[in-house]
Amino acid sequence: MRTKREQSHDKSYSPLVVDLGGTTRVTSTSERTLIKALEAAERAGARTRLFGGAFLAKLSIYDPATANDSPELVEMLDAVRGADGVLISTPGYHGSVSSLVKNAFAGLEGLRTDQRPYLEHRAVALHRHRRWLASLRHRAFGPAHHRPRPARLADPPGCHLQPLCRRPL
Repeated sequence: MRTKREQSHDKSYSPLVVDLGGTTRVTSTSERTLIKALEAAERAGARTRLFGGAFLAKLSIYDPATANDSPELVEMLDAVRGADGVLISTPGYHGSVSSLVKNAFAGLEGLRTDQRPYLEHRAVALHRHRRWLASLRHRAFGPAHHRPRPARLADPPGCHLQPLCRRPL
């Protein structure tokens, strides 16, 4: 594996961004968000790889004893192993992360003995769908007319992945 210093001096190097998430619904907002982020990363010169909801649904429930028997899990682990960045998008089911994404996280256990275990030394971004945040806001603060307004969001200077770079003002 090349060091970051070697990569920064090699003008032909392009980072690999791996996207995990989505739902089994083809038009899911969380998966569309990943696709838009992938397109922006590709325009910036990155190589990309999407493991969307349809792919994650093929993963069997994680079991360390049989993990290496799953070609899908091996494929996902190989991609994450070589990734410079990982984008994760999930709908908020019942105030939590979807089971598809949780199972993919469990599968990352296969990286525990690597030189870069789990997601260490990789840029990681997490997107949670707004409807989940809206449902939590409703439960926490009551009806809309009693709710505080959400903070305005601004784009940090130089941010190319606008939906993933937002921060409160």
